[in-house]
Amino acid sequence: MKAGLSLLAATLLLASAGANAQDALNNILRSSTSTKTSFAVFDVRPGTTNAETISNEVAAAFRKHYDGIKVMQQMAPYPLPSYAPRMGFQQVHTGMGTVSALITSSDTTMGKYGEGSILQGCVFPYRDGYRVNVYALFIQKTGGANPMVLGAMLGRAITGAMGIGDSSTFIGETVDDVETRLKALAPDVALVEMQPNRPDKSVARDPAPAMPAGMPAAAQAAPAMAGNLPPELMAAQATIAAVVQQQRAAIAAAVPAPAPSKAEDAVQARKDLSAMGLTYYSQEQFVEAARRGDRLACELFLRAGSVKATAADKSGVTALQATRSPELASFLRSYAP
Repeated sequence: MKAGLSLLAATLLLASAGANAQDALNNILRSSTSTKTSFAVFDVRPGTTNAETISNEVAAAFRKHYDGIKVMQQMAPYPLPSYAPRMGFQQVHTGMGTVSALITSSDTTMGKYGEGSILQGCVFPYRDGYRVNVYALFIQKTGGANPMVLGAMLGRAITGAMGIGDSSTFIGETVDDVETRLKALAPDVALVEMQPNRPDKSVARDPAPAMPAGMPAAAQAAPAMAGNLPPELMAAQATIAAVVQQQRAAIAAAVPAPAPSKAEDAVQARKDLSAMGLTYYSQEQFVEAARRGDRLACELFLRAGSVKATAADKSGVTALQATRSPELASFLRSYAP
């Protein structure tokens, strides 16, 4: 184990040769955690759609790359506000003031690589249509003694110049998918806010009336937040949560977890490839993995479902032709049509 960690550390140092050597060494040996946040707001003029249909499409976009999706729907406020409500950042996880639907995901499937993502989508109805807010928080741990985390660091260091980063790239893809799905539902959809800005996205002028001055953000209007509870109620809430967690753990231990579906397995394979610094739909990288005899990478590529065992790369070579391993060749043939 120590030899493996030393090899990873040495490789990361070489990959960071252009940077200060001491800084590179500190990044490897010292554990640290960083976060990234992003926020997008879409204005949807309704046509024949409704809040439930919109929330289902947002949830479907979340499911493409993330697990643990939860959808909470409630009745729309009456009368509908003339202005477009907006998610509040101070209590971003409680946006249930004038919201019709709340879609959340707390995805830990990349936890073994030191990465995690939290997403929240809110559908706010107002007089002229709907507001769809999408908030994402990406958490990344680096350094320390975890070989999986160091392996992910190595993959990012080697492939950073190629534009292949960590699993936070799935957040941008999810926002794009939300926009595509909304535009398929409604005749008039506009991206009216995006933080941080993306060069491939243009933000339109907001057609909705501005929120009145002094009006709290929708999330801040929700009264049932732990931070506002008296200490004794907070303690009771914590006790109940602990009991529920123990019950869930006991049930989980008694009942074997169901096997992942084909779609869930493909999503996990894509995440694993991303953590390794590979692009799940690259036929060239798949063929190169076969050439070097990398059975794990080849299996992940095929499970991800975007490459073909018998297809050729740009040079006209297939994975079967590239590999020199009889065992890997036999494995690849099992995926041949």
